[in-house]
Amino acid sequence: MQSRVVHFIGIGGIGMSGIAKILLEQGFHVQGTDVKSSEITLSLGRLGAKIFIGHDARYLEGVDLVVYSSSIPASHPERVWAVKKKIRVIHRAQALADLCYGKYTIAVTGTHGKTTTTSMIGTILKEAGRDPSIVVGGCVKTFGGNASLGKGKEIVIEADESDSSFLKFSPDLEVVTNIEEEHMDHFPNIEAIESAYRNFINRLSRDGAWFGCLEDPGVLKLANEKVKSFYGYGFDPLKHAIAATGIVECPNGHRAVAFKVWYLGQELGSIEMKVIGRHNVLNALAATGVALKLGIAFAAVQQALSHYESAGRRFDVKYEDEQSLVVDDYAHHPTEIQKTLTAARGLHKKRIVAIFQPHRYSRVKALLSQFGNSFKNADKLIVTDIYAAGEALRANISGARVCQVIQSAGHPDAVFIERARVKEYVQSQIERGDLVITLGAGDIGQVAGQLAEFLKNQNSPGHKRPHPFWSVKGSVLLNEPLFKHTSLKVGGPVD
Repeated sequence: MQSRVVHFIGIGGIGMSGIAKILLEQGFHVQGTDVKSSEITLSLGRLGAKIFIGHDARYLEGVDLVVYSSSIPASHPERVWAVKKKIRVIHRAQALADLCYGKYTIAVTGTHGKTTTTSMIGTILKEAGRDPSIVVGGCVKTFGGNASLGKGKEIVIEADESDSSFLKFSPDLEVVTNIEEEHMDHFPNIEAIESAYRNFINRLSRDGAWFGCLEDPGVLKLANEKVKSFYGYGFDPLKHAIAATGIVECPNGHRAVAFKVWYLGQELGSIEMKVIGRHNVLNALAATGVALKLGIAFAAVQQALSHYESAGRRFDVKYEDEQSLVVDDYAHHPTEIQKTLTAARGLHKKRIVAIFQPHRYSRVKALLSQFGNSFKNADKLIVTDIYAAGEALRANISGARVCQVIQSAGHPDAVFIERARVKEYVQSQIERGDLVITLGAGDIGQVAGQLAEFLKNQNSPGHKRPHPFWSVKGSVLLNEPLFKHTSLKVGGPVD
């Protein structure tokens, strides 16, 4: 990348900001615009980026490269001005591909699990002393953000399939976690999705190889086509190159998962991680396979994964006391929701109270029927308005409609509440011992934070603690005769 002054349109986005951070660390002059300030923009500002709030072409004076994402249309005033002034304009994926030039590129894609798997691979390589560069679509506690510039030869990236921009890359190793119907605003049908993944695999370098989850029908279908060198992972050591057996979820009620790892039919040993769910076992198997392929010892993999901390908004604990737990999670696709709630059930809390904010009208329209059976492990469900993410309203597609589909599928306690009323409603409904989890890719995580503050204040030393029956609805009546409320119509006033 020859440009010295780089401007990002929408610099606060999780994908854009990671590239911006790498360029800052490489010595580039970085600036960008966004509609509002955020912790991400503030962090970039502290690193030396020039941040402008609001979009305006005048901010591009002196810029010689403009980076945009798929959410920025060609009609955006900054893109229009850059083209008019003959400034080089490139997509975010091309900027990331430029960063990969000359590096051994490990790219992770799939409908679900990309961020976690990418960050696990990055964590293992860092622990093994490989000093990789990492760009991931989430803030990861293990390496302090969504990007890290290393001096080693490897770069680990999360490759975005949503707009087919992953076809900008030519990786040396790939991971495909799963393939499902998703992003139907971009893909016309499942065949188009499969074709995009096939093309991605075919972009591997001459000696490249890919890892895929054989528990997923979509991946299995591509694997059977014998496209490029392939390593499968799953739960069968007789059929899968990398496998897990003896899975113990939430041992002793802790947020953890333990399992034995097999490689090419040989048991290597056990791993215990501080994350939950069989889906995270699969993510860890992919990361383990990549590490072993790179010649990293299994002992180093064990150590790295034993203290791996999940990415932000991936079962992200906001509050915890002896009984209750408040968690925020990014899950917004029916499969992700089902797996997250199944994993949460292993913690054996009194109830699971889920608050779901559907994301994008196009996604809800395409997957509406699938939401019906995704919430079976939620004892109580609150559905709120759809987070539009810039999309226009669509007739007959709403949060209330999603709730109706879930109710029709037999959920015993699902209710629709408008977004503005969710915080107060949830505070009135929770009970001690509940696991409360917000689900969605929009702003519903704010409710988890607000609820965490509410519970902290309730339990602060100077706060008057609520009555043991604080969550019970009703009223207390003095000297009320019991005969009015008993089936046999007997009983006088209670002392």
